[in-house]
Amino acid sequence: MAAFAESFKQLTGHEPYRWQVRLFETFCRGDIPAALDLPTGAGKTAVMPIWLLARKAGAAVPRRLIYVVDRRAVVDQATTVAQDIAEKYPELAVSTLRGRLADNRAWFQDPVRPVIVVGTIDMIGSRLLFSGYGVSKGMRPLQAGLLGADSLVVLDEAHLSAPFEALLRAVADERQGWRKPPVPAMRFMALSATGQQPEDGHGVGDPVFRLREEEQADEPIRKRLEAPKHLKVEAIADGKLAEEMTRRALELAGGNQRVLIYCDSRKMAVDVGEKLRKALNAQDKKAKLGETCVALLVGARRVREREQLARHPAYVRFARAEERGAETAPAFLVATAAGEVGVDLDADHMICDLVPFERMVQRLGRVNRAGRAVPAMVDVLVDAKAARKGEEERLGHVRRLLEGLPPVDGDRRLASPAALARLRNDPEKAQFIKDATTPDPLRPPLERAAVEAWSLTSLKDHTGRPEVAPWLRGWGDNDPQTQIVWREYLPWRVGAKKPDPETVEAFFSEARPHLSEILDTETRQVDETLRKRADKVLAEQPESAGYPALIILERDGRFRAAYTIGQLAGLTGAENKARRDALLRDLRHATVIVSRALGGLNKEGLLDAKAKGDELVTLDRAWDEDSAGAPSLAEIGYQVRTAGAGEPGGGWTPVYHCPMGEDDSDEAGDKDLLVYVFRGRKQPAAGDWAVAAREQSLQEHHAWAEQEARQIAQMLGLPQELSEALAAAAALHDAGKACERWQDYANNAAAFRQDPAKALAKFSGKANSDKLKLGEGAFYRHEFGSLRVAEENERIKALPAPMRDLALHLIAAHHGRARPLIPPYDDDSPPSMTQARARDVALRFARLQQEWGPWGLAWLEALFRTGIDWRASARLQEEEAQGAKEAVE
Repeated sequence: MAAFAESFKQLTGHEPYRWQVRLFETFCRGDIPAALDLPTGAGKTAVMPIWLLARKAGAAVPRRLIYVVDRRAVVDQATTVAQDIAEKYPELAVSTLRGRLADNRAWFQDPVRPVIVVGTIDMIGSRLLFSGYGVSKGMRPLQAGLLGADSLVVLDEAHLSAPFEALLRAVADERQGWRKPPVPAMRFMALSATGQQPEDGHGVGDPVFRLREEEQADEPIRKRLEAPKHLKVEAIADGKLAEEMTRRALELAGGNQRVLIYCDSRKMAVDVGEKLRKALNAQDKKAKLGETCVALLVGARRVREREQLARHPAYVRFARAEERGAETAPAFLVATAAGEVGVDLDADHMICDLVPFERMVQRLGRVNRAGRAVPAMVDVLVDAKAARKGEEERLGHVRRLLEGLPPVDGDRRLASPAALARLRNDPEKAQFIKDATTPDPLRPPLERAAVEAWSLTSLKDHTGRPEVAPWLRGWGDNDPQTQIVWREYLPWRVGAKKPDPETVEAFFSEARPHLSEILDTETRQVDETLRKRADKVLAEQPESAGYPALIILERDGRFRAAYTIGQLAGLTGAENKARRDALLRDLRHATVIVSRALGGLNKEGLLDAKAKGDELVTLDRAWDEDSAGAPSLAEIGYQVRTAGAGEPGGGWTPVYHCPMGEDDSDEAGDKDLLVYVFRGRKQPAAGDWAVAAREQSLQEHHAWAEQEARQIAQMLGLPQELSEALAAAAALHDAGKACERWQDYANNAAAFRQDPAKALAKFSGKANSDKLKLGEGAFYRHEFGSLRVAEENERIKALPAPMRDLALHLIAAHHGRARPLIPPYDDDSPPSMTQARARDVALRFARLQQEWGPWGLAWLEALFRTGIDWRASARLQEEEAQGAKEAVE
């Protein structure tokens, strides 16, 4: 264990606790507990380095660690832990919904590389169920396959996410046939502080990993368990909660204390934050302490601005845990539920309103977290008027539980983690705790029919495909959610009453909303804010009635609706109820692309009906001028410019032209939109690009792909017949590019006609997708053409029937189609043959899904796409980078 302790210290900067050593030993035996029952502050994010070191030691644990949390702020902090590890262990990849790593695609670039993925329930859960929010249909099976096989999914604070915990246990249950050998298993482990035994299902009989008595004696653990927190519950005058919170926070702050204020509503938090800023600025108008001493931690914030919070001077003081400096000013952090669960914060004192018991426990874990000897003062203020409707009785039970804690310091009560644990473990208090706790929402069971419906990702519509939200969150009173993105340029022709749906879908397939520019919030707030903004803009600019206001997309990128400013404005009154209801329906569970000119986003990244769009930074306006910790355009991989702005140069290649004039002139007018993709060395390989740094022959690409197939099969120890099937498919997967239509698309038609052996797989220069068009809405897909060649290939014919089926399916599906449909267009086959071939594709998919299981087949597709085709394509980039390095040297 000395070697583990030394390696652990190198990765984390401190010696492991005894429980961490024991967990490492457990992992090394190939055992993964059903749950870790650890108190707040025990260092549970150490699961990450422990998993990595166990893998390095040869333990039979999955190569992907998926760390799931239910708050975006915790995603940020957990990612920092993962990134610190990766800096000391470069072989590790890290991806997350955060800052520069948001949607960086690193987690699915290489299926054999160890990787940590940190994400929210919605981010991870929707992807696991073949329905990734904001993910294209073609990428959905790939991401589902990599999450659902060869992965260890860790759910933080699992007792607060019962529906998702039940889903993960069901997917990890190997008895259900979700994947079959040699496809690696998905494993699941809950992090919880409830002491509950996992439900019946996967993991029954597995031990719940708890701290042993001797492990609680470790000094850092002991200090945190006994951390003195002196709590008082007090009723206040109705309607005065914000004023009282502000007053008491200022009193507790003294000269340099850190005070955490929790509010049950976002509106209340914003109000308290503003009152604190005004009070501090009034104390010293020159210093303006309100700007540097008050930070706001709330949900529904654009990722770009959320990243700025991590560097706010006030927030940094709460996030430094035990580290203290010689501060001369106070610090205030005003938070909602976004800052409750799992956030690594440490305050000196806390003010909060009363919420259900499970949330009170989480809040108490953020004050005196390090276990300082000086007691933390905790004031719980009860404003009956502010309580949520229907919560009054439950909150009464919470108050009685808190007032029943051991008395200390006059009218205060001891609320240390040890005191709360004794309360939780007292059988006489079990019913009281249940009554004071929010009940788990009802949830649907995971059934094969639903999984198979989700897995049919190439079907545009499917009446039997349910929304995945109930499996992630359960049934309840959850408000519908909407994703909102602001852009300078919308693909909407000048003077048109509405945009062309086909153009919209094509444009946003190339300029897809990036995670760093998205704000997720309740649909009703989006509706209210956008309508108010439209009213204000129209009042100030009457001529703007016909201007584009927003485009609404389905989560998979399909066009849903569009509105001008005039159509959004003036929707008050009973006579407009039908139009308001229609707008609400359009906004629900959608991605809304809002014109920057409409505004609605303030400098803190929050929806605000008063915020104009004049200084709003968007992905296509001033994004790189102040990165604010967000990924650069080069890291994102694309940018949108007008034709009049000129070529960006430096590794950027145009891939899509969107005419904006009133006619279809082939020449780009100054206002036409151009989408450029980055092919420079700063952008990691992110797929199988036809447009590449240099030309590559089809023969060479096939040879490289076959080499990658054999290498990855050896690395994973796959059976020989599966290895041969992968190699055979790799050697033919792009054979459909050897036709005049595709070579014309690659600007290589003349050379190909002269010598078919000069067929290209990759090309440099501008692509023109119109050359692949066969008719209205019909485009040639080279995968379908490759099938024609592969079906007659002797090497494919020689494979055993099950492996032959798999090889043909992998060829058809290597761009995300053939689940079960693929466009049946091929110049070199009559319609009767193409229809029969497309029918065989669908039937073959059905057979293979039964044989390998939904996640098993998706994993094989992901293996073929990322580990074989993409790796072969990435070698072109690596070649260019090596050439540039040698030129410099």
